[in-house]
Amino acid sequence: ILLNLDSEDEGEIFIGCAGGIDTVIRLPYRKMVLPAHKFAVQVKVKGLQGGHSGAEIQKQLGNAHKIMGRVLYALAKDYDFNIVSTNGGNAANVIAQYNTTEIIADPAQAQDIIDAVAGLEQTIYAEFAGQEPTLSLKAVSDGETTLKAFDADTTSHVIGFLYGAIDGVQCYDRAFPTAVESSLNTGIVETTEDTVKIKFQVRSSVATKLDDMQNKLDLATDLASASREISGEYPAWSYNADSVIRPKAIELYKEMFGKEPTVETTHGGLECGILYGKKNDLDIISFGPDLTGVHTYNERVHIASTQRMWNYLKELLKACK
Repeated sequence: ILLNLDSEDEGEIFIGCAGGIDTVIRLPYRKMVLPAHKFAVQVKVKGLQGGHSGAEIQKQLGNAHKIMGRVLYALAKDYDFNIVSTNGGNAANVIAQYNTTEIIADPAQAQDIIDAVAGLEQTIYAEFAGQEPTLSLKAVSDGETTLKAFDADTTSHVIGFLYGAIDGVQCYDRAFPTAVESSLNTGIVETTEDTVKIKFQVRSSVATKLDDMQNKLDLATDLASASREISGEYPAWSYNADSVIRPKAIELYKEMFGKEPTVETTHGGLECGILYGKKNDLDIISFGPDLTGVHTYNERVHIASTQRMWNYLKELLKACK
């Protein structure tokens, strides 16, 4: 028997989890010296809620990289500019809260670009219908610059990949219709010395769906003249219909708290998947205290909930004797 304490919502008992793949896209760039008297403009997306891409991907929160891709694609339809750099996000498994992209444009178009971004901020803010109350999308000019920038092809490839690559929930679990089965998250975008590096977390409880999402990323990667590599992966933890510990845990929870626990699978990656992959006869459940803002600056563990779950754990261990 394995009792995992890594869940994030008191009253939920998890009985399975998704497997995942950490994927890195490397998009090589060529920089060029632009004609004199060009202006640098910084475009910034910030103030998004972020969140855990396993536990909160279904909330359709804003992803800063996808918003930036949309903004750059819209600007490129009307204005001529080159990207200098694009950076944002703090982990592959976190829905990105910020992205800053610097571009170089003709001075005659700089203010028009700033105004266009302001208009897009209003549009995108309205689309979230209050779900992203602190969303900020701004462009500011740094004035004349001599910075080198990506050439036209690289600029086009970066915009196309950020905007066009798949992201978010891909499908729901057919056995548990409210649970996400497959998703991917554009977590980190980083401009290094020679590439734009983009890190994804790809998740699914179905191995063939992981392959399918990787194939779709390969297609976008090829179109952008980029490359893909796997930097890490972990297996799914499959639902065990013959579990002995699950009914004990459910009954004990009802005795102690006077209500039914929620029993479900999670789209998040748990240590259970790795351990189950090593020893697939383990009888596993996962539970834990209330955690909020996981993997963000606002992460919290709730003390009273922790005390209740500690008492529950002690009684469950007694029941396992």
